[in-house]
Amino acid sequence: METMHVFYSGKLDKLLGIIILLLFPLLVAVVEFQQQTNTVSGSCYVQDTGVLYIYLVDAETFKKPLTGLQKIVQKIILDGNHTKKISFTFNGVNTGVYGVRCFIDKDGNGKLNRGFLGPSEPWGMSSRERPKGIPSFSDICFKVDKSVENIIIQVK
Repeated sequence: METMHVFYSGKLDKLLGIIILLLFPLLVAVVEFQQQTNTVSGSCYVQDTGVLYIYLVDAETFKKPLTGLQKIVQKIILDGNHTKKISFTFNGVNTGVYGVRCFIDKDGNGKLNRGFLGPSEPWGMSSRERPKGIPSFSDICFKVDKSVENIIIQVK
């Protein structure tokens, strides 16, 4: 009886070893896929002093002002009347469609002030050209399936 137990135990150990060897690459691939994230980086060119808010948005968060999936806040102090380049990087970005929007809060109230004809504080978005009228997500969006670099935003 003891011999039979050892026989089955050895066969089960071998079978378990084979299953682990076959499933291990699949498990590694699943873990790597889940952990595979990208970065989105670029520069904002600013000409005003204040607090720069930069938001990474998707289609849903784009609909809500002053929100985003990720946010960077940086105080801007200019030396004279020069344009200043402010670099940004969003880490841990999953594959998808995103946009970047930003503004300079000149009066320190934490929001983008609006006037009769639109924003009264400098703003910008990730688009080749500054949209005329009210921008839509399709005006600023880009696909992220690998890291995205060199997004240029003119904040005016």
